[in-house]
Amino acid sequence: MAFNLLTSDAISAKAIEKLPPQNIEAEKSLLGALLLDKDAAMKITGLVQSDDFYRDNHSAIFASMLKLFDNRSPIDLVTLTDQLEKNKMLDKIGGASYIATLANSVTTAAHVVEYANIVSQKATLRRLISASQDIALLGYHEEMDLSAILDTAESKLFSVSQKYLKQDFIPIKDVLAASFDRIDELHKNKGQLSGIGTGFKDLDRILAGLHNSDLIIVASRPSIGKTTFALNWLAGVGVDGTYFNWDDPAVRSEYGRNPLYFRNSEKLGQLSLFFIF
Repeated sequence: MAFNLLTSDAISAKAIEKLPPQNIEAEKSLLGALLLDKDAAMKITGLVQSDDFYRDNHSAIFASMLKLFDNRSPIDLVTLTDQLEKNKMLDKIGGASYIATLANSVTTAAHVVEYANIVSQKATLRRLISASQDIALLGYHEEMDLSAILDTAESKLFSVSQKYLKQDFIPIKDVLAASFDRIDELHKNKGQLSGIGTGFKDLDRILAGLHNSDLIIVASRPSIGKTTFALNWLAGVGVDGTYFNWDDPAVRSEYGRNPLYFRNSEKLGQLSLFFIF
């Protein structure tokens, strides 16, 4: 895919002449769809937040809808108007007539997920613009420590991506189907591990092997053998690199790449590097 790269001057001019990324029609359609279908709110759970809306009145309306949804109350013209009135926001959002306009803006709620994705994507672009402007200003703080500037810049970008990368919900029936298939397979092959074996039988019996979602911490006092123990794991998992990438920064963080290569070669080759060097 080709991208047209703009110069800094072109970007500045473009930013001045254009409004921030937005799609008011998508915002109206999303709110209207939520008023039409009582199940629409469930479909967009986690996809969009009230602060994703560009217009403040739309943000306030959606926040009131979320409150109704959390209270297990229906979302319609009557309940939403009442909720906004309780919050003293009805006049600020345009009155009951504007709520009615939203309800009439769409004829079906079938595309509510698409509307939510558009609103979320536009909000992410606005956050990216804001973060990039803050990062640009950081470059002028020459008195600050460079590491602190880089950490701040990284955290700003990370916060933007975290808000956008939300995990999708998976129907429980799909999870159960896969789980039952795995249980049936393990039952037919008794003694087989559900994960990847480490080579340590007692450890494998406790952990049932290593799994994708596992976070296993090996902790002890210094010079006890944590790295050697971990290298033995890696040898058990697969010496040909099938399951392990030697370039993983998490592994190189303490010793670096070459010392780990040497120590693993020493173990697998059953020789002492002392006599080589």
